[in-house]
Amino acid sequence: MFKHIIEYTSLIASLVVIVHYYFYTDRQLKTVFLFFSGALFLGTISEAAAIISTGSYHYPGFRWYIGPVPLFIAFGWCSSFYMIYHISRQLTFHLQDHKHFFWIVAAGGGFVGLFMDLFFDPVAISMNWWEWKNGGPYFNVPTANFSGWFVFAAGFCATYNLALSKDWSYGKKVIGFYGMLVGVFIVTALCSFPFLMLDS
Repeated sequence: MFKHIIEYTSLIASLVVIVHYYFYTDRQLKTVFLFFSGALFLGTISEAAAIISTGSYHYPGFRWYIGPVPLFIAFGWCSSFYMIYHISRQLTFHLQDHKHFFWIVAAGGGFVGLFMDLFFDPVAISMNWWEWKNGGPYFNVPTANFSGWFVFAAGFCATYNLALSKDWSYGKKVIGFYGMLVGVFIVTALCSFPFLMLDS
C-alpha cells in the first residue's frame, strides 16, 4: 500500500517540476521538453541496463514498470535531475562570467547529486524501495552507486548546457542532446566498473 502511494506522489512531483520549469523558462515548451525527455531517457536506459547487465539490485513490489524499472523511478529521474541542475546553477551563478563556468556547473551538479544520494539511498533501502545484492560499506550501499551518481549528474548538467548553448535547429539540438546522453551513459558505466569490482 505504502509503495503505491510513493508511485503516485513521484508522478505528481514530476508534474510539479515540469510546470515549474515551464514558467521558469517563460513558457518555452521546447526547452522544457528537451530537459525532461532527456532526463527520462537517460535515467530509464541507465537503470534498465544496470539491472539487466549486473543484477546488482532490483525494485520489488511496485505496480507499474518499464521493463525492470518502476515507473516512479523513471519519472523520479526527472525530479532528481531538475533539482541537481537548478541547485548547481544557483550555487554557481556568481561565477557565470568565469571562462570555465561550463565545467563549474557540471562539477557542481556532480557534487549536488552525490550529496543528495548520500542521504536518499540509505533511507530508500530502509523502506525497501530497492534492494542491493551485495551492498557496500556505507549503509549497505555499494561504492559504485556513488561514483555513478557523480558522473551521471555532472554529465547531464554538462550536456544539457552544451545543447542549449549551440546555435542549432531544435531538431538538431534534440538529436545532439540524446547522442551526448548516450556518451554520458557509457562514461558512467566505465567509471563505475572499477568500483563494481571493489564492491563484489
